Amino acid sequence: MQVTVYFQLSLNKVGYLYLIDIMSKLKILSPFKGSKFQDINKYDSFHRAIYPVLIFNQTFGVLPVSGITESDVKKVKFETKSFRFVYSVFTLLSISFESMSAILTLGEVKLNNIDTIFYRISSMFGIYQFFLFARKWPEFIRKWTRHELVFLGKMYEHNGLTLKFKIRFSAAVIFTLALAEHILFLFSVGFEMQHRMNICNVTAPDMVERYYRTNRRHIFVAIPYYHPILVIWLVWLNLAITVIWNFMDLFTGLIGIALSHRINQLNIRIKAACMRDDIENPDLFWYQVRTHFLQITDLLDYTVKEISQVLISAMGCDMYFICLQFFNLFMKRPYLINYVYFWFSTSFFILRTFSSVYCASLIHDSSQEALNYIKTVPSLEWNLDLKRFFDHIRWDKIAYSGKKFFFLTRGALLTMGGYIFTYELLLASEKTKFNDAHICDHPV
Repeated sequence: MQVTVYFQLSLNKVGYLYLIDIMSKLKILSPFKGSKFQDINKYDSFHRAIYPVLIFNQTFGVLPVSGITESDVKKVKFETKSFRFVYSVFTLLSISFESMSAILTLGEVKLNNIDTIFYRISSMFGIYQFFLFARKWPEFIRKWTRHELVFLGKMYEHNGLTLKFKIRFSAAVIFTLALAEHILFLFSVGFEMQHRMNICNVTAPDMVERYYRTNRRHIFVAIPYYHPILVIWLVWLNLAITVIWNFMDLFTGLIGIALSHRINQLNIRIKAACMRDDIENPDLFWYQVRTHFLQITDLLDYTVKEISQVLISAMGCDMYFICLQFFNLFMKRPYLINYVYFWFSTSFFILRTFSSVYCASLIHDSSQEALNYIKTVPSLEWNLDLKRFFDHIRWDKIAYSGKKFFFLTRGALLTMGGYIFTYELLLASEKTKFNDAHICDHPV
């Protein structure tokens, strides 16, 4: 304390601010004295919060990086000579093979079967993008940890929900609903197959074989042999495609949750300071706040640059799939389970899409919240750092974006709804109903 006072009296204002900022960072690190840098990650960091989600996705070949469970981010590596890498390549080739087989055997492309193309292309593109992104993940997570370091200290402690809980709970909800949707899909397709067999007077001694020969006909065109190992591969492949397709949206939402969580920590500190009659050492306070906010925006820009391709692909496919689901809204279906699956699938898909956009929009909402607190600061207490901080928030677009083509804010939700409504009007004349006339054209 005596050293601090001495430098306060002897240095000029600018030098004093930089000195205090360095000392404040040392204070931030004080809870971790006597421990190594990697022990910091035991706290509420993004690396420690998201690793269970990554482990689950790695069971299906997504993001083949090692060291995700380690507390030291320096141990996170992308290794080509590893089982994870080989398994991820196998997943990529399997999805590519299944997708191309389905597309090539589809026949005439119509509005009622184009979802097959988009579903498989989006899944194939998703696993490919995450495969490429895995090479960047070690540096990506290290940069996140470096920028988060200041928010793991005592000055940003709060009593709200932790980042770990937010990320893991969100992922658990999405994947649980995705599993339920997948199970309903299997029941729905099974009942449809039974319906076709009844109409076409077909008997099947092996229902499992008949199921896959009917619903994965394109696979047996390319591989004209049936074997239990092939069935196991198809079951795993269906789950992998489902996980990857959902993870594209989920990853966007989790990034939004993490960045908005850090901004909210900053907002809590600003609110607490503004509620006091006077801020102790306002020059230091607003300099620190602005510097820490710049760390968040720098992290946002870096993240957007690295994963914009995934975001654009996910948003494009989501929009089109919602339109196709509404297109199939009035189609007659043979069984109640088919209606249950359709409505559950449509509701889940809309919920997943809009939840992803909403979580990403929290970045913009959280950044704007600070303006309400700054406006309560008396004009006589404003300084250069506070003014620059205010101008940064007010005039810069602090939001998740896809290559700057669009920004994910709450207004984007209304825009998406408008586009869907407009496109649905164009499809209104193409409405079709379920027809049994040609149900036996293909073998059951």
